[in-house]
Amino acid sequence: MSREIERKFLLTTLPPFVRNADFMLIEQGYIAISDERNEVRLRKANNQYTLTVKSDGKLVRQEYEIEISEKDS
Repeated sequence: MSREIERKFLLTTLPPFVRNADFMLIEQGYIAISDERNEVRLRKANNQYTLTVKSDGKLVRQEYEIEISEKDS
């Protein structure tokens, strides 16, 4: 379990170092659950699959993440 601090920034332009930065393709989706205070996400990044549950909260939230197989995704 880790603690996550949610922050968002609105940029008017990209910083110069971003233009040549390495990148990784991430595919993700969210699962609808009856408890609207929590968030459940499935993510694939570099052929690794993770299931993440985030607790309720505005700025700071608890985050539980486990690695799963492609079959389980």
